[in-house]
Amino acid sequence: MSGMKPPPLLPTISAYVDHWAIRQPEAVAVAAGDCQLTYADLKCRVDRAAWWLHSLGVRRGGVIAILAPPSIDFLCLHLAAASLGIATLGLNPKYTRRELDYVIGDARPDLIFSCRTFRGKDVSPHLEGRDLIWLPAEAAARPEPAGALTEDEQCLLDAVRAAVAPEDTALIVYTSGSTGQPKGAQISHAALVHAAQARCTAWPVKPFRILSNLPINHIGGAGDIPCMALVAGGSQHIMESFDATETLAFMKEQNVTVWYQVPTMFQLVMDAVPGAKQAHVTASIWSGGQASVELGRRLADISEFVATDYSMTESVGPISLSGLMRDVDFVTQTSGFPPAEREVRIVDLETEESCSPERDGEIRIRDAFLMSGYLNRPDATKSAMDADGWFRTGDIGHFRENGALVITGRMSGMFKSGGYNVYPQEIEQVLESHPQIASAAVVSIADPVYTQVGWAYVVPRQDVEISLDDLKAWCRDRLANYKIPKRFQISSQLPMLPVGKIDRARLAEQVQSKLGIDAP
Repeated sequence: MSGMKPPPLLPTISAYVDHWAIRQPEAVAVAAGDCQLTYADLKCRVDRAAWWLHSLGVRRGGVIAILAPPSIDFLCLHLAAASLGIATLGLNPKYTRRELDYVIGDARPDLIFSCRTFRGKDVSPHLEGRDLIWLPAEAAARPEPAGALTEDEQCLLDAVRAAVAPEDTALIVYTSGSTGQPKGAQISHAALVHAAQARCTAWPVKPFRILSNLPINHIGGAGDIPCMALVAGGSQHIMESFDATETLAFMKEQNVTVWYQVPTMFQLVMDAVPGAKQAHVTASIWSGGQASVELGRRLADISEFVATDYSMTESVGPISLSGLMRDVDFVTQTSGFPPAEREVRIVDLETEESCSPERDGEIRIRDAFLMSGYLNRPDATKSAMDADGWFRTGDIGHFRENGALVITGRMSGMFKSGGYNVYPQEIEQVLESHPQIASAAVVSIADPVYTQVGWAYVVPRQDVEISLDDLKAWCRDRLANYKIPKRFQISSQLPMLPVGKIDRARLAEQVQSKLGIDAP
């Protein structure tokens, strides 16, 4: 794949709709269920939706909220809003009333769009008392030529769009809230474009046909996946929600070439269909966590290439990533290399000096394409940056001698045991390297002798029994004594956040509840 022409660099993410509608109007842009839109169709729908939003009085700098699963309606409204300098806030249909009240109250959107049902369940009780526009929205839903704008409407729309700048906010994504109240990261056009550019350059898959099944409140579902498809001039293939038993069959039916998920989702799919061979993709790429070596090997069996992407909502684009490769050990044991335009350093938390290779410290990043800041949180935005303008990721890691980045833990999860710093992620990686373990999570509990010790939850693979003695022996062979959890618990599943990550706050609550009746 070397020698491929890099994707075009345009000022806004919405500009790619017009770009590809001119150059490849009949190419498929998006497919969902029985509906398929070419780039010409997509442009027509986005233009009509943009005119509709403008006629409703939403202007540059405004915000619209959309409660829906991944869908063509969401994509068209999101791109229409972006083309006018309006930010989109994605809301997950799985949100509770409390969660919706918090996010909507904080973001204060000008308009709220909502689907009526999700998986057969009425979502309206969670939005009771609010002014809503129900989806599908008639004015934005028709790609037929009869729905095209008049010449005067198009001229006015073009004039409005001409004022939109790369620095305008296109997307607001609230953090998962696993460690406190969620904060809304404001993400600009420039950040979305450069993030997609970095990924598409590292992963030059042709044809670029990517699976889209992440929720729209997640940076992956609202930013990474649709923007990669647009920048590459490829297509996105939408599943309304993640279904481990149907994913491989769906990808085969849609001829998906790029499978981009968090490791937990990959694991669930591969475990749901043992010996899976139904789909063969060009690239399986994980983000939002590290995959175990065993999972990486299983994915390599059904993929030409595997790759890894270390990023977060606030970084927008990759902090580091690998190219497409067959070296499973490398992509599961490192997070690849920082892209050329991104500065990354490892900082000693006591001295604030840069760490030498192989020495752990906090990972910090700096460039022009991070989030623009937290919505309505100037103090939180300021505290997230150090005195020299470096963003504090809160992740612990080190560089190898060859420049590859290795993630070893998370500062918020770190605990002190007998005076030593212990990072749960390091222990989890060791546990998940066990051939009989599907997933693991480690939390800390108070201890009268060591101050804090680890409590490990492990989920065995299907139809597998594993002994606690075996787990302890596995850890003893691979970890310093102070890192070995003092308590192991076998579990059928771990509590999960809607974005597919382990809900560590809920897990800690479960531990505390258990300690109340079963102290270690």
